[in-house]
Amino acid sequence: MNTQIVIPTYNEKENIAPLIKAIREIIPSAFITVVDDNSPDGTASVVELLTRKDIKISLIKRTEKGGRGSAVIRGFSEGLKNKKIDLFIEMDGDFSHNPKELTRILLATKKTTSSSLLVI
Repeated sequence: MNTQIVIPTYNEKENIAPLIKAIREIIPSAFITVVDDNSPDGTASVVELLTRKDIKISLIKRTEKGGRGSAVIRGFSEGLKNKKIDLFIEMDGDFSHNPKELTRILLATKKTTSSSLLVI
């Protein structure tokens, strides 16, 4: 199952690398798109380093804070353009969504044959 995970971020420099690592432990093949709203703490710089090591991580840098909803839409739109995605998931960059829940979500979605949009 091709999975796209979108992570909208603003000032998540300390959290983003550990979050992506936790996601990778559960879904190693997931496409991960971080949509950063011009975080002054350097979140985008951390993600740029990660994209050099993992071709399934991408970064969308927005020039101003546009909000979580539009960031998620932008990330999902990129996934629809570039890949055949079966499952879309949105996660916060601050660990308020526990990556361990991804296992339960994947098990539940294996019962469906159509594309799904999940927001956790």
